[in-house]
Amino acid sequence: MTNVLVRRLYPLRDDVLCFFWNDGMPDKPQLWMWKSFMRSRWSMQTEETRPVPDALGVDVGRLVAYLVDQGVISQERSSSPSLTQFVHGQSNPTYLLVTGAGAELVIRRKPPGKLLQSAHAVEREYRIMKALQGSNVPVPNVLHLCTDPSVIGSVFFVMEYVRGRIFKDPALPTLSRDSRFAVYADLLRVLCNLHSFDYRAAGLSDFGPDPTTYMRRQVHTWTRQYQASKTSEIPDVDELINILNDKLPQRSDESECSIVHGDFRLDNCILHPTEDRIIAILDWELCTLGPSICDISYLCLMYHMPKSPFVPSIQGRWGPQYGIPSESDLLYAYLRLTGRPFDQQLFNACSALACFRLAAICQGVLKRSIQGNASSAHATTVGELCPVLARLDHLPPQLEPFRKCFSSRFFELRSRLLQFMDEVIYPAEAVYERQQQGSTDRWSVPPVMETLKAEARKRGLWNLFLTIKNDRNPQPLTNVEYAPLCEIMGRSILLAPEACNSSAPDTGNMELLALYGTPEQKSQWLEPLLNGSIRSCFGMTEPHVASSDATQVHCSIRKEGDSWVLNGSKWWTSGAMHPSCRLLIVMGKTEPLHTDRWKQQSIVLVPIDTPGVHVVRHLSVFGYDDAPEGHAEIRLVNVRVPLSSLIGRVGQGFEISQARLGPGRIHHCMRAIGAGERALELMCRRAKVRSAFGKRFSAMDAVQQDIASCRIEIDQCRSLILTAASVMDANGNKSARHLLAEVKVTVPTSILNVVDRAIQLHGAAGVSQDTVLARLWAALRCLRIADGPDAVHRVAIGKQELLQCRL
Repeated sequence: MTNVLVRRLYPLRDDVLCFFWNDGMPDKPQLWMWKSFMRSRWSMQTEETRPVPDALGVDVGRLVAYLVDQGVISQERSSSPSLTQFVHGQSNPTYLLVTGAGAELVIRRKPPGKLLQSAHAVEREYRIMKALQGSNVPVPNVLHLCTDPSVIGSVFFVMEYVRGRIFKDPALPTLSRDSRFAVYADLLRVLCNLHSFDYRAAGLSDFGPDPTTYMRRQVHTWTRQYQASKTSEIPDVDELINILNDKLPQRSDESECSIVHGDFRLDNCILHPTEDRIIAILDWELCTLGPSICDISYLCLMYHMPKSPFVPSIQGRWGPQYGIPSESDLLYAYLRLTGRPFDQQLFNACSALACFRLAAICQGVLKRSIQGNASSAHATTVGELCPVLARLDHLPPQLEPFRKCFSSRFFELRSRLLQFMDEVIYPAEAVYERQQQGSTDRWSVPPVMETLKAEARKRGLWNLFLTIKNDRNPQPLTNVEYAPLCEIMGRSILLAPEACNSSAPDTGNMELLALYGTPEQKSQWLEPLLNGSIRSCFGMTEPHVASSDATQVHCSIRKEGDSWVLNGSKWWTSGAMHPSCRLLIVMGKTEPLHTDRWKQQSIVLVPIDTPGVHVVRHLSVFGYDDAPEGHAEIRLVNVRVPLSSLIGRVGQGFEISQARLGPGRIHHCMRAIGAGERALELMCRRAKVRSAFGKRFSAMDAVQQDIASCRIEIDQCRSLILTAASVMDANGNKSARHLLAEVKVTVPTSILNVVDRAIQLHGAAGVSQDTVLARLWAALRCLRIADGPDAVHRVAIGKQELLQCRL
């Protein structure tokens, strides 16, 4: 499990990881890849202080007298004391005590006034820091704990002042790329050291309750704290609490528990004044025992936080060009160093828990500000972040406008699917290719596909496409919800859709049966299709007519006694070559003399082994045979099927086919978005590792402009698809027909352009079998014809615009 690459955007990129490791991927990775770190060439940033506010005032004379009496400082060094408050920090007031004789001490206290139960536990901070002194986890030396609140008004402890640098912006804008690299390497090192610290040997077994119940306790504790700090009703926070109570595990694995800092981030670390290494970790107030994944998930929130001067965020400012690892690179390095397993769902749940905790803290800061005893000048503004944090989720910004359309089930399925892609699908791509190339039967299914299907079933990722509510599917996804999942599957377009039983043409055929099939037809055909035990194909296009005009279909379906008799030819019947194909759905003419030419067609179900069904030949696409799916030309010669094989009513064929094609276009095009993302990713990787004429591709203006065009076109297509899907959900497929036409015209052409640019940057490799690009290009070019050619949809769009124009 620890060898699984934690990736969302880049499933195959060991070359990119090299910037975070010294020599590729060594057997015993070390983050100390230089003998000494680069020294900063920039001015030192020290912690700022300010005068102590009246509400937090301290009797300095009484404090110094107490410290002398306790032996913390000598009488000789206690003269001319001054006390200032550190600006950084929102929770426990922290002061710098300086005497005329040069003594420098830090005082950390509980805030005055009425406090929430268990909050601001400076005693616990003192204990953990005392236990860690002398270990490989750097902390300031603690000198004394005072539990007598009469000295300065609350409990406090004293520690040595560590002179160094604190960076509030995790993007480290004042440092060089190499220095940023070194800082993040050391940040990860000290976190791994903390999680490897033997807390039992240090006498900390009783430092917290049962560590396996940490997450449940956190939800309970922070719910209580939030409720006690509420100044107004925030529905998003209430919803987040319900989700956490529903999704978090009751217990964690004890072997994965350790000391949890609780607020581990860069601005809680002090860096050496001149060297790029951490010399002290601060703010141990939230420290306890629990699953170590909670610390790393909290640290990774900086990749998703909204940009604000009050919470750490590095949105868009990471990657090799910045010297800062991506989220997945940071996670991967952490897993390699600690040897811990990784659970994507648990990681996402911990991230949501961290957001809730921050929201509760912000709410507490706001309430203390209202009461007049907050320790930060920015407390009111910090409190306003509470509802923002409650809405924060691992959702790409392109999907953010549609957040209200997504249910909690969608987020759960999306998390499962991302994990399934990372752990199962991407590693299986090479296996599938090897098995297919090594098989003596080109039209057999590589064995790994059945393994993928079994795993998808096990993970609850089966039949995601079906947006129709029925007894078997009481809580279907909406079209808006399925579209992003379809995109994710489209990133591995050859494997993921079929593995999840959500591939064409079966998806459209199953929807057709679910909407129009009789109970007997559903039992005979829909159930085995939903179970994945058979495949199907749809016969509409004919070789002798322009089938874009469905009224020209010539295949005859004639009633004779208790049978339908079919005669005619079909081609480009996708899926007909599959060894598991058992059902041919045929559209033909039953009423050739009907005055309404749109009511001349009907649809019947034909078992593919029925006498008279002849597969004439296989049809290739730009030379690809698309095995084991394949497209076929089929001849029907006096094929007889029972009258009960009719789908819907006589003459309803055109209506049924349009109902089938509408969602199908969305599915095809959303999978195309995933393919486009994969192509753009390959393009960016190529640009970063290849050079020509003494210059990296990534530094060339023309390449940057091409990459920008790809991103713009992909995002435009996605927005158009989601808009169409939302109209389908709200008003039905018919009301969205013109949006669907726009989708069908726009997406294949735009994504084809994306793939074409990626091929161009790859040169000859782009048209070879060494990448997926050539196959993607062929599939996308074919999609411009499938489900109705572009010209037909353009005519429909134009007619609609003219109808709306009033003179």
